[in-house]
Order: sequence, then C-alpha cells, then structure tokens
Amino acid sequence: MPEFGGDTQWTNLVAAYEGLSAPLQRLAESLRAVHRFRIPTDEDSKLAKRVNANLLIAEHPVVRVHPETGERALFVNPASPTTSSA
Repeated sequence: MPEFGGDTQWTNLVAAYEGLSAPLQRLAESLRAVHRFRIPTDEDSKLAKRVNANLLIAEHPVVRVHPETGERALFVNPASPTTSSA
C-alpha cells in the first residue's frame, strides 16, 4: 500500500453482471454509456475553459464481452455515465 493516496477501487464487474436477473442483463445489454470528461464549473482556469469548450466524449456498450473468455462484464463508471438505448 502506498504511504498516501491509494484510493484505487477494484470491483468485479463480471460478478456484478452475473448477479443481475436475466431481464436486467438483457436491459443492460441494450444500453450504451456516454462519458463526458469535463472540469467542474467552479474551476475558472484557462484549462477548464478550454476542456469544457471541447468536451472529450466516449460512448460504448454498457456490457462488454471478453474476446478470449466470452465473459460478460458491466463496463460503467459511476462518476460520469449517461446511458441511452442502443
């Protein structure tokens, strides 16, 4: 463990997916997550203005399939996602 920091969190999102009921698994498989990286609006720096004027956006399926094992896993980030149907 580091002497300071060390706030990395680990979650088994394969187990999370497998713990869902079949209807919820199907729902999750129909969704896409949209992540928008932005700096909070109370930050008034040149960098914040530049980043927020040119948002970095990533869109991907909420459920990902491992290419070798075929395992299905949730692929979400609780900090910034917005989901939409596929």
